[in-house]
Amino acid sequence: MKAFEKVEIGSQLRFLKPTIKTWVDRVLEINQAFPQKEEQYYLEATLVGLLAGAAWSNGIQAITEVRVKRTGINREKNNGRLDLLLSTGEHRVAIEAKIQWDWTLIPENALAELQN
Repeated sequence: MKAFEKVEIGSQLRFLKPTIKTWVDRVLEINQAFPQKEEQYYLEATLVGLLAGAAWSNGIQAITEVRVKRTGINREKNNGRLDLLLSTGEHRVAIEAKIQWDWTLIPENALAELQN
């Protein structure tokens, strides 16, 4: 399984930093109750749900599985679903989850990067 090394947040997305910190904390908590294993859980739904909850906890509205039109390879519009849409009123961010999971790297890398 491929793991990420750090999380970089561009200046236009700095408003998400508290939400990402909350999400990391909740991922660590949920792993205590339900150790995350690819062969046991559908991780995308868990992680997207935790991110939506973290957003709401930090004053950002969040909705999941938003119906959208996607442009395919042939430039055709296809029906699809967006995993997560976040809105502060001023900012909107669309998130499509592509999960590559190794929770042990969260405290070592992601959390350390977010504290900078």
